[in-house]
Amino acid sequence: MPFTFTDNLRIKVVARDAAGNEGFGISQDDCSILTLDELAIRLDIQEADIEYTPGPPEEGYPEYPGVAEPRLDPIDIPTDGEPEDEELAQPPPDADRDGIRDDFERILARSFDPFYVWSNDDPNNFCFLADRPDELQCTSFVSHTTPLVYYRVHFISVVTRQGVPWLRQYIIDYLTIWDHDAGLCTLAGASAHQWDVERTAALVVTTVTDRHSINIRDYFMVGIFLSAHENVPCFDNSLRCYVGDNCLPTPIPAGNHPIIFWSKGKHANYEFPPDLYPFWRCPPADVCFVIPPSCIPSFFILECFAQGAPGARATADHLINVGELWNPLNGSSWIFVDKVLGKLQEPVIKLRNIN
Repeated sequence: MPFTFTDNLRIKVVARDAAGNEGFGISQDDCSILTLDELAIRLDIQEADIEYTPGPPEEGYPEYPGVAEPRLDPIDIPTDGEPEDEELAQPPPDADRDGIRDDFERILARSFDPFYVWSNDDPNNFCFLADRPDELQCTSFVSHTTPLVYYRVHFISVVTRQGVPWLRQYIIDYLTIWDHDAGLCTLAGASAHQWDVERTAALVVTTVTDRHSINIRDYFMVGIFLSAHENVPCFDNSLRCYVGDNCLPTPIPAGNHPIIFWSKGKHANYEFPPDLYPFWRCPPADVCFVIPPSCIPSFFILECFAQGAPGARATADHLINVGELWNPLNGSSWIFVDKVLGKLQEPVIKLRNIN
């Protein structure tokens, strides 16, 4: 099934006085972000009467249909070019020492981060985690209706075609860490356990091969990974999808966000609402009858999903950079815990060189 992406228009509303000056005690950074419908309601006019000019993709604030998307934290979009003065010529911060400036890592992560949809009655929560490398420890809980996403932007390699540099490829890991897995909803919670580390990953490329471009328009998503009972024998429903597959027909430019559905209680990631979906992906083109007999029961164990929640992306303060394994950031030494470390040691999706 093809992924659905969202890139709905946003409108920035700035308060002005009678002379046209911005003000009324509202700073530029406190401006509201509204949809056309919301603005029309506030102004008591019809949406068709509003004149607007859409901004470039990376300046948009995408949303799921009918849901107001909270604005991004204010940050200038860097573009390649000469610095205007000596101060700007200083090396920008790169706290995790991976060669990619911190502010652009955030812009890149924010340009492809998923829009999550959950079941209204999911019983579990997210956690802010303690800075300790030996175990996961929750310092405070976050409702499942407020996505908390830990991300890592990681340069993989330069992809060559017939020995010539062709693309630079990056993986953006988006981790969602739940306090519990509620178990199988169709089997009275069987297999429930503490901690549930889930993830999606975006494979992003640019044709700029000699450096880390800081122009967001250079980047496209060409692959995506969804974890669903990852590495669980007979029940692994995870998806690797590359551009050209039915699930991702064309490269996706920055500013578009895959809509991801979490199964109720198990928090597996799907590109569609997985209600009563079996624990075995089997597209019609696959040869499904060559399944080991021990795995056949997975056909009869089903995911659950309760329609009704509008969904959301992570807000600015709930999208946290964990850095790199050689230099964790933001109190994220917990990435060395085995159930997390195994997800970050090798890219879960990447391109091969073409001979």
